[in-house]
Amino acid sequence: MAEDTRLEIDIELFGGPEDGRTIKVPAQRDGVPTLPRWEFPQLPKERNREKLKAALAASPVIVYERPAEPSNGRWKYVYAGTRARS
Repeated sequence: MAEDTRLEIDIELFGGPEDGRTIKVPAQRDGVPTLPRWEFPQLPKERNREKLKAALAASPVIVYERPAEPSNGRWKYVYAGTRARS
């Protein structure tokens, strides 16, 4: 049976609205994150469920990109801006 080679590592988001946040992402066996870019919706502060759904649908997407090399042995994805939802 093949060895399970799935690996997750922690990356830190640097700059932008999620500065300092750490998230787990899939990585290759050598510890390099599988994706060079992470995009996710900017979460609104709205608490009402219907208003939250509408706000989330219209919210921009936050973009963070991986540098060429890790910093001090840790991957820090750098804020690259936002884009409108397509």
